[in-house]
Amino acid sequence: MDVISQKDKEYLLSLKPEQIFFDEILLKLFGDTIKKDNDGKINIIKSRFKTWDEFDLNVNEYFNKEKIRTNIGLFIYNKFIVERNLVNILGYINETIDKGVLSKIEKKLSKALLNDKINTEIMTKYLNDTQWLALQFHTVISGSYTMKLFKPNPKVISMKNKLLKENRDKLKQGDIVTAVKIEKELIKLAEEELKDDTGYELYKSGARGTFSNNYKNTNIMKGPVYNPSTGEFDFVENCLMEGIKKEDLAVYGNAIITGALIYRAS
Repeated sequence: MDVISQKDKEYLLSLKPEQIFFDEILLKLFGDTIKKDNDGKINIIKSRFKTWDEFDLNVNEYFNKEKIRTNIGLFIYNKFIVERNLVNILGYINETIDKGVLSKIEKKLSKALLNDKINTEIMTKYLNDTQWLALQFHTVISGSYTMKLFKPNPKVISMKNKLLKENRDKLKQGDIVTAVKIEKELIKLAEEELKDDTGYELYKSGARGTFSNNYKNTNIMKGPVYNPSTGEFDFVENCLMEGIKKEDLAVYGNAIITGALIYRAS
């Protein structure tokens, strides 16, 4: 990571929240772009900054109450989301905004709303702005899918075939303990294989989907599914990317039904 210059910091501080548009600010600050020259050659123009480039904010230089080292991504979040209406409620957010931190932020806002410290218009604006910033912009800095993440991992599939062969008899008998053990081992291997891939950031952050459910079903295996008719578990070896076998269609139907019942009960 780099530390930006004083001039660059002054530019960031000069920005107004209402100036932060996708094309004019966010894309120009953080987006790599592709441009063709007169000969048709493609050139990649690197972004001005990375979201993790750092700088220091001195005491009260922004709305921080102490000297802090922050990064440009967090600063833009505070500039766009917090500055206009939420400074007194949230202060300067200076930690990675993953699922846990987002939950803490929204608990503070919900409490403030109940105690009439903010109104519904401010809360609605926060929700709309958060959705816009996350959904409009995340593809520029962290694409949801890469080719490595999109396709089943060869090493994981090889291990799956090995474990299925070694445990075939137990799985046919509906041994749920063995089935779950196989799933966990394959998920652990897949996470290790993909931990440095940019597409994994979406799962790692907790922003959308879960690796142990969404990725597993799509790229590893469906696994055990409760059968309400027999009271036992059926086992599906394929993942969605490998295709659903004809004999597994009823099992997938059971998965939809039991999933809906669990959701309704919760």
